[in-house]
Amino acid sequence: MTTTPNINQALNTTAQDFRALGEAAKADFNRLTNDAHKLAQTKVIDPGVQMIKDTSHKLEVQARRSADAAKVQMDHLHDYIVENPGRALLGALAGGFILGLLLRR
Repeated sequence: MTTTPNINQALNTTAQDFRALGEAAKADFNRLTNDAHKLAQTKVIDPGVQMIKDTSHKLEVQARRSADAAKVQMDHLHDYIVENPGRALLGALAGGFILGLLLRR
């Protein structure tokens, strides 16, 4: 009859050990989850931000090239108008007349 208290004590100790093991596993899992989130943010989000920065830089460079090309074309047009004011006026009138006909329909 003296073995029953020892068995109950052993079972209680084992149950407490399993609870402690479960809590430790839960804490490790939570820590691992937090580490995974931090890693994902540094490895996925930061390169995504870098990719957006690279794309915006490429668009900025392309926009500057387009603006420079448009400026060159406007300079050529200005020079043509200065050299040939009569032709430029007749061309503008003809273009306006044709545009008016097209938009009136």
